Amino acid sequence: YPHYEGYASTPGGPLSPDGICRPFAEQATGMVPGSGSLAVVLKRYEDALADGDRIYSVIRGSALNNDGRDKL
Repeated sequence: YPHYEGYASTPGGPLSPDGICRPFAEQATGMVPGSGSLAVVLKRYEDALADGDRIYSVIRGSALNNDGRDKL
């Protein structure tokens, strides 16, 4: 959806008061709205082994959460 100029950060709210997102940092103060996309192509472990592929990692579990644009 379109991003609007600026946003209102309120004390105790989820938005960063300085407009900077610092994920996983002690200095993190909140999130910054944004849009993006990602595609990850996966292959079953058994198929990768059978094809002789180099395996960089194995996903042992997953989760999903989306509060949608009405969260705020």
